[in-house]
Amino acid sequence: MNAKEFRIGNYVNYLHLIYRENIPIGCMYDIISGIEDNSIRTDHSNGYIISDLLPIEIDHEWLLKFGFEQDGPHWYWFSTEDRFTKIGYSYSLEKNILEFHQLEVPIKYVHQLQNLYFSLTGQELTIK
Repeated sequence: MNAKEFRIGNYVNYLHLIYRENIPIGCMYDIISGIEDNSIRTDHSNGYIISDLLPIEIDHEWLLKFGFEQDGPHWYWFSTEDRFTKIGYSYSLEKNILEFHQLEVPIKYVHQLQNLYFSLTGQELTIK
């Protein structure tokens, strides 16, 4: 991963693994609050090196957290604040795409969804 992929406000996993009986059972997510050349600050840390961060894969739970509404087995739709623009996201085993008008963009991670949403709307995509 590369620091240039991230923006302040992106959600990321960090390799501070949660252990139970010496077995890793999960990662924690945090929000980026600052970006340096090779390190990133988050709301709960003074800094991580890039290699300690993992992207968060988009799934059903993350889409619902952001305010997307499910429409069928693999489609989710989000209406922007102006309520005139709809953004669709589909994920399945074959593909993960964001649809905006006639544009289809393959994306797989939460920070990519946040960044693309910001690029298209000028607004932040945050947990509702």
